[in-house]
Amino acid sequence: MINFNYISTSEKQTQLLGQAIAQFVTKDSLLLLKGDLGTGKTTLTQSIVKEIDSSIKVKSPTFVIAHEYRSELLIYHVDLYRIEDEIDFYDIGILELIREDTLCIIEWPDKFIDMLPQAYIIIDIEIVDDVSRVFKFLSKGTIHDKILKNIQSAVNAIIKN
Repeated sequence: MINFNYISTSEKQTQLLGQAIAQFVTKDSLLLLKGDLGTGKTTLTQSIVKEIDSSIKVKSPTFVIAHEYRSELLIYHVDLYRIEDEIDFYDIGILELIREDTLCIIEWPDKFIDMLPQAYIIIDIEIVDDVSRVFKFLSKGTIHDKILKNIQSAVNAIIKN
């Protein structure tokens, strides 16, 4: 288990964070984005996906539950905010999107964390002020620990510049 925090004081820094994350996520990565409304979960996802494939336009999946983006890497962007209970979670087929050949980014995983695979990176985002955010990273599982160590190194390079 690896953990660290990053403080972003601008949207540009959040974009750089997304670029750093995109460098190291792989086709079997699971990113869980936690945070209140307006913390920047979708903004961070947009930065990650844009770095992977600049032609993809990311939209919030709030009303459709999941978006699929195809590039060199198959990406699912899922929003569990409107999922009421375990029955809905299973009926919608969320677990079918989390596969070894996909990058899966899930917003609002809180209610269903125990039903998700237990190898992931959680990014808990907290609002500091109108533009500043604290990103709290925590990994679980050997592969995700390694990915998060690499992300942490890239983030440390951002901080130094």
